[in-house]
Amino acid sequence: MVAPFVFPEVEWDFRLEQVRSINTSDHKYGLVLPGLGWVIWRRKEDLPEDLIFHVNYLGVDEPTFNFNFSRSATNVIAQYYQFLRLGVDGYERIMQLSVDKAKYVAESLTAIDEELFISHSQHDKPFQCGWIIRAYTLAANANDITVCRIVVRETFTRNIASILIEDIRLTLLRLTDEHGHEDLVNSLKAAHNSKHHHRRSTQHRQKIDIGVRSNKYITGNQSGNSKVEKKHKHPTVHTIC
Repeated sequence: MVAPFVFPEVEWDFRLEQVRSINTSDHKYGLVLPGLGWVIWRRKEDLPEDLIFHVNYLGVDEPTFNFNFSRSATNVIAQYYQFLRLGVDGYERIMQLSVDKAKYVAESLTAIDEELFISHSQHDKPFQCGWIIRAYTLAANANDITVCRIVVRETFTRNIASILIEDIRLTLLRLTDEHGHEDLVNSLKAAHNSKHHHRRSTQHRQKIDIGVRSNKYITGNQSGNSKVEKKHKHPTVHTIC
């Protein structure tokens, strides 16, 4: 749903002989609620026979490859309405804005002075801030590559993007501080660029300081041979507006 509107010069569709089908999830960039999707095959013979159901409850044999159960048609109607209301010009405008916001997120992440990393054991950290960003591997022929996907669509505003960037930086700050990398902590603190300021910047700076202090161990009885250590819980929930 993005390429045909933003990059019309890119040949990715049936102009390529190798392409046999095209499918999309309409609830991502079709601008409707979950879960609606569609698929188009180049030719009838490209549709695998094992995907076709044969039903005769209307009195005659009727082949179909739709999901074979009762469901509402509201999403289909909503998609048709969006096509009529927005048209090609409307989708071009919305998709271009989405691409611009995605570039902003990418540039903001690369502007952080520290190398970003992906950890399967730590991918629940953004979830504590209200985000669901999972780490997963690509398909079988590229399963040595691990990625995190961020879907940037129409409702993902620039302000929400700034909040996400700040939460990722805070997560990195906590992780590096937990592992005792003080040089990385200082680098991540310095990475707070003024161009990413938004209405929650002050709150984030306070939470960063709290997060760092909460990861420090309070050590008592320094004069004796024993130590009493206590680790505070750091804040786990951010309200995303």
